[in-house]
Amino acid sequence: MTEYEFSAELVFWGDALDSKRLADDLHLTVTQSRVKGEPLRRPDGTDSGSVAKTGMLSCECSSQDASLRRDPEGQLRVALGALKRLAGPLRKTYGVADAELQINVYYRDKTGGDPDFMFPSELLDLLVQHRIELRITVLP
Repeated sequence: MTEYEFSAELVFWGDALDSKRLADDLHLTVTQSRVKGEPLRRPDGTDSGSVAKTGMLSCECSSQDASLRRDPEGQLRVALGALKRLAGPLRKTYGVADAELQINVYYRDKTGGDPDFMFPSELLDLLVQHRIELRITVLP
């Protein structure tokens, strides 16, 4: 059996992005957040000399539940629940210009076959409704 890990993240961009309100409404773990015009920091915390060109919010769908790392459908259900909690349209309510549901599948070896998972149809409806693009990446 092939060993893999699955990672689903909702990522939002926008010059007028209200990342605090959006993060509060999603109830997901924030992995990255920046506000347009704020100084960008290096990994060691020092100022890079650049500023963010747009706002960005990235939230993981596995939360802090380690069992979800190998449960694609579980993470997709988490994304579905988060999108159902939104107070209104992304652009009008939160200032979102672009958004993606990013899915990454990491394999330990290059054998095919796993994972096999279904997208909840209600999740697909919400992705279309909110104009969220779907990006899937498979990495060895």
